[in-house]
Amino acid sequence: MQGRKLAKSAPGLTVGDAAARLRLLEIENAQLRHALESRVIIEQAKGCVSVRRGVPVEVAFELIRGASRSQRREIHELAAEIVANAGHFTVERR
Repeated sequence: MQGRKLAKSAPGLTVGDAAARLRLLEIENAQLRHALESRVIIEQAKGCVSVRRGVPVEVAFELIRGASRSQRREIHELAAEIVANAGHFTVERR
């Protein structure tokens, strides 16, 4: 139904074009939601590490990012683990 409304509102746009555009917008919306959720988890992890380690949030982020890279893990996955473990995580020393 939304596809038909979009098709009517844009001259020369077919229902198929509108459906394809709607699908692209749905995908983009899902990607943006995921990015926002990841950002929230990362912010929470920064706060946990900052408090636990007694460092500024900028330093906490660098610690998380460094651990993420050294462990070859997505930063949001590590951040979720940090939040679940109340700020505990291991930083590998180089």
